[in-house]
Amino acid sequence: MPDGEESRFWKEYHRIQENARRRDERARQKGRDTKAGPGSVGARVRSDEEIADFLYVTHEVLVEEDYAPYATQVISKHARVRESDTDVPRLKRLVLDKDAAEVLVKCRDELDPRRVSPRHVADVSGWAAFCPATEPMPVTGEPWPSVHASSGPGQPVVAVIDTGLMPGAAGRFAWLRQVSGETDDEVYLPAPGDQEIAPYGGHGTFVAGIVRCVAGLQARVFVNDALMGGVADELTFVRELNEVLHHDPVPDIVSMSAGLYTWSGEQPLSFRLFFESLSQEVRDSVVLVAAAGNDGTDTPFWPAAYDNGDEQAVEAIGVGALSVGGTARPDWSNHGPWVDVFAPGCELVNAYPKGKYTDVEGITRDYDRLASWSGTSFATPVVTGLIARRMIETGESAKQAWWHLFGQAVADSVPGIGPRLTV
Repeated sequence: MPDGEESRFWKEYHRIQENARRRDERARQKGRDTKAGPGSVGARVRSDEEIADFLYVTHEVLVEEDYAPYATQVISKHARVRESDTDVPRLKRLVLDKDAAEVLVKCRDELDPRRVSPRHVADVSGWAAFCPATEPMPVTGEPWPSVHASSGPGQPVVAVIDTGLMPGAAGRFAWLRQVSGETDDEVYLPAPGDQEIAPYGGHGTFVAGIVRCVAGLQARVFVNDALMGGVADELTFVRELNEVLHHDPVPDIVSMSAGLYTWSGEQPLSFRLFFESLSQEVRDSVVLVAAAGNDGTDTPFWPAAYDNGDEQAVEAIGVGALSVGGTARPDWSNHGPWVDVFAPGCELVNAYPKGKYTDVEGITRDYDRLASWSGTSFATPVVTGLIARRMIETGESAKQAWWHLFGQAVADSVPGIGPRLTV
């Protein structure tokens, strides 16, 4: 690397910080408190390595309500603490005057990591090594996978938690007609002149397009605008998930192409408490499909890492990526026993904004209609779409459809990789 040039790691880190800042500014302008971002983002970086163990909001700690008095007492030895409420049942937020990760490291021996944690930050690529699978590339032609001509008695409802729906998408792309959702107002950077596509601009529309193409046009899809700029802290993520689960109609499947790593390796505190608060009806009916992440690691990535045991609040399906041809796993796809299934995740083609996009290496390209993109972000809507397709064709519930497909995936397992679904 030439002297004075930033590494890929620091370029990505600074980009995520800028995305978070821009999200907060945009939310304030629109008076949308519930869409506010994580604000100041920090990274816990391993010594002498350009690897971030996790991202977090720099001055905040989350703690289980009945553990808060003790946690506050311990943390107060190292920082001033102010307590506040959250929207998640049994969860409190502590605001510190010092860096939260540094303080928690000092308190590690005195605190239970299952009951107190940083306020983690999730994003659409995975950040253990700041290694997104690929940047989008302009292409021409038709979407891949192509639009499936499914028909039958089922009318599945799919919610996509992502970056919202690109303005005008339904008019430009036939397979997105009748797809509804919140507007992705982070498609373009707020700059004069030519339309400059923001990092992860159009990500949610691309994901929704894959769902619709794989499932067929009978699937009802709506897109939630949770990840403005491709990033959200875990409280915002949970708040948006709660909003989706109370949507009318309630979704059968929730597709989430984002996630996070945690400081302890344990499941995120806010997710656990939120899932525990869900009604039995939701637990019995909703299937959650989540990306496994793009860092080539077996470190659990949440919520994809939730297992599918009977005690789990929702069915969580962790999705890794397969290379073109479906017989290998790309180096960047996360893996491990917590990944439930692998699906095509390389060089998928779908809807993308019109304009110019400058990638993290500074290369600018022109985009007109479609892009080719790779990542577990896009393997996830393939699995989502396959579940919805089977629901259409058979009238089965989401869980019934998934377990049928999982049986097929196990029977078609690739040695050294795991269960496989293809289109």
